[in-house]
Amino acid sequence: MPYSYVYLSENVIRFAYAQYRHQLRIYDVDLRGDAAVRIRIFDKNTGGALVKEAIIAIDRRNGSDPSYPYYASIDLDAFFNGCRPFSLHTPCLGTDVRIELQPVTPDLHYWAFVSLTNNFTQEVTALTP
Repeated sequence: MPYSYVYLSENVIRFAYAQYRHQLRIYDVDLRGDAAVRIRIFDKNTGGALVKEAIIAIDRRNGSDPSYPYYASIDLDAFFNGCRPFSLHTPCLGTDVRIELQPVTPDLHYWAFVSLTNNFTQEVTALTP
């Protein structure tokens, strides 16, 4: 089991869950521009209870050329509260979740992944299905 704290020095203590930024990225590979997916987040620590559900539009684009796909980018740390305190007197331990995506748009082809960025080193880890 990972430790609850990351000790950076004798004077600075950071919670392990706050060490990273978590981003869900969803790409519309057909370049439709009108696509949407339903995102559901389940807490695996509580037997798979549904924590958050929303419909996300895949409608952002960084250019008009076909090489720029439509996408959605969700800051998972802001999207739902991943804090799970051990008790009233302890800090958050984070949570173990399962993310489920379901196309709302018929015949949607999409690609999605979660990226974790270390807030101190800026190293990025991509978690792909």
